[in-house]
Amino acid sequence: MLCPMMRRRATTSADIARFLAVLCLCCLPLSAQIDDTSGVMDKRMRVIAGENALDCGRVRVGVNAEPALRCARKSIKRKQPFVVRFDDYGIDSFLSDGFAEDGLGNVYHIEFDSLGWGPPSEDGGEVLDDKHDFVEGCTKPARIHKDVSRKGTFMGYSCVRSRRTED
Repeated sequence: MLCPMMRRRATTSADIARFLAVLCLCCLPLSAQIDDTSGVMDKRMRVIAGENALDCGRVRVGVNAEPALRCARKSIKRKQPFVVRFDDYGIDSFLSDGFAEDGLGNVYHIEFDSLGWGPPSEDGGEVLDDKHDFVEGCTKPARIHKDVSRKGTFMGYSCVRSRRTED
């Protein structure tokens, strides 16, 4: 028979071992959600814009997005094929907003979710690439907009109709 001190230590060790095992198992799926390592979204954007499209960049979390936004906005004005991507973290998955122009003045918003999307809304758009990419066309003239909540929280990027046509 174990003394009370030994019993408590054995229970504590078993609890710690169980906790660590569960933690490791839980972290395995999360490690796959850290990034779009397969390039699914990048491939989709290149299908839309073409292999020779201008690459305005991939903006990682916490990096200044202004240079990439400027590049994309100039390309929209010129009707020049381009791709641009903005990474973010969701509550339980890795997210990205991307935009691609096809050279005909059509701009598309591509939203990547590492966990995948459900069925598309009735408003349009398509869920593609094993449910990881949601693709919708932007209204014309297209404008990339930074979405911010009323409280000032960054919510991602979208394409909205320009208030005025820029030359």
